[in-house]
Parts: sequence; C-alpha cells; structure tokens
Amino acid sequence: MANATPEAPLEGHRPENFMVAVISDEQQLESLVNELRSTGFSEESTIVLHGKSGADAIRHRGEGNNLFQRVWDRFDEFARAASDDIQRHIEAAERGSYVVIVVLHSSDVDLKNGVHQIIKSHGGDDIVLVGRHSIELLDA
Repeated sequence: MANATPEAPLEGHRPENFMVAVISDEQQLESLVNELRSTGFSEESTIVLHGKSGADAIRHRGEGNNLFQRVWDRFDEFARAASDDIQRHIEAAERGSYVVIVVLHSSDVDLKNGVHQIIKSHGGDDIVLVGRHSIELLDA
C-alpha cells in the first residue's frame, strides 16, 4: 500500500497549488500513486492520509512544520469559508477512505487538468483544488 502517513517532512516554502481528493479503494489508490510517480511526481509531493490518524492529522493541521502541515495551513487560508470541504475529508478518512494530497509544482492549467484527470481515472472523488488565491471544488 502507498505510504499513508501525516508525517511527510519536506523543507521549503508552503505550496501554493495542490489538489485534495478522496479515494475509497486501496487498489485504485496504489494505481493512482504509481501513475503520479510515473508522470514525475515525487514521493514527497503526494501525501496519503487514512483512518483515525489521518483524520486527526487533518483536524490538527497547522500544528507543525512539515509539508503536510504547510499544505493544510494553505488550505486553511481559504477553507474557513469552506469548512464543509475539510469536514468531508475528515469523515472520509475516518470511514476508511484515503485522503490524497497532490502538491502541484506550478499553477499551469494543463498540469492541473492532467492531475485532475489522473485522480478521476482512479476513482477520485470530492476533489478540491487549492490555488494561490482560490479554492475550488472540482468534483463532489
């Protein structure tokens, strides 16, 4: 199985662009992670949260200095108005689904569309795109 851990340390600045999605099936998760790796996404740019520890990591976002925390800090900047998105991801992790965070290395539209399609093709649901000044629910 893909590494499902909220402790994914990475030095550097807080990411400006990322997608968050829910994957229900472990095999689809594995396939998604493999495809992301084959298209150039590093292990550090893909975070998988699962179960109670994943839900707790989302609940306690912003309480640390690793990549996961910087991603959720960024999400928090916009999600105060979209707390339903965060709650849905917490509930999905608690139900046993996988919450996948993919850090995008740019705001390129083709990159965003490509990652969105990859996630969808592997059963991704509840896909949220967080950009520099926006948050967008792509698929509910």
